[in-house]
Amino acid sequence: MIWKLGRVSESRNASIACIALLLLVLAGVVGWAGWRVTEVRATASWPTVQGRLIEAEVIEHHRARVPGRSGTSRIEYEARARYTYEVDGQRYEGDRLRADTDHVEGRRR
Repeated sequence: MIWKLGRVSESRNASIACIALLLLVLAGVVGWAGWRVTEVRATASWPTVQGRLIEAEVIEHHRARVPGRSGTSRIEYEARARYTYEVDGQRYEGDRLRADTDHVEGRRR
C-alpha cells in the first residue's frame, strides 16, 4: 500500500510540475503580447515628418497546396518599400512598413 501511495504522489507531482510549466509559458506569452501592444500604441504619439519614397514593389509568392489538404495553391503578396526622411537635420533611411513588426512577415530584402 505504501508503494502505491508513493506512485500516486510521484504522478501528482509530475502533473503539478507540468501545470506550473504551462502557466509559466502562458504568462510569458501574455507578457510579450502586452509589451507589443504597448509598443504599437506608443507610435500614435510619435511626431510626423515628410519623407521621400525611394523604391516600392509588390512581390507575388505562389504557395503550393499542402499535401493532404483540399484546395488549390494560393497567391500571397508582399509589399516592400524603401524611403528616406529627415529629423533635426539628420537623414534616415528605412524599409519598415508596419509598427508592429520589424519587416513584413520578418523578411528582409
